[in-house]
Amino acid sequence: KGFKATAMAALGGQTGNNKRDATALALNYTAGPLDLGAAFQRDDHVGTTTATKRQRFLGAGYQFGATKLMAGLSRVDQDPDVGNTTHRKEWMVGSKTAMTPTGQLLMIYGRGKTDGVSNRSSALNIGWIEAMSPQVNVYGILSSHTNGPASALVPMGTNSAGNYVVNNGDSALGLALGFQYSF
Repeated sequence: KGFKATAMAALGGQTGNNKRDATALALNYTAGPLDLGAAFQRDDHVGTTTATKRQRFLGAGYQFGATKLMAGLSRVDQDPDVGNTTHRKEWMVGSKTAMTPTGQLLMIYGRGKTDGVSNRSSALNIGWIEAMSPQVNVYGILSSHTNGPASALVPMGTNSAGNYVVNNGDSALGLALGFQYSF
């Protein structure tokens, strides 16, 4: 309990090329039912057209009996190789409730908007985490995204191979099923 800091550095990707680095720092504070967190991440050349991405996050959680209420704010700045920097602001609220001795219900709603562009988007996620043992969890999360005219965000994990494409302004629905093992 108390303060905790985590740092990460991923250097390189190409010999002699220092423009493919990623660094991150997260600070957490826990005191009884209260959790506070702040994080910063910087990625250089995360894609073929994005030179640098900087992400900042502030979050808080509070445990009320079997339910933990959560909220967070984030800002993402992207500097392209050519063109103007974009700034995206997002917020989220959610809860995690112990419904059974081994099962937790997750509910999260968030919204985001890029400055100067008509691409407001929102996401609603509902999920279940089931503890199979002290080291093993299985989960299912249903995610619904509503995109503005210039936004094409997809549910997390659905576009990893480019098989799931969403056009600007389209809504998207995804289901994530997973298995977690803690060492």
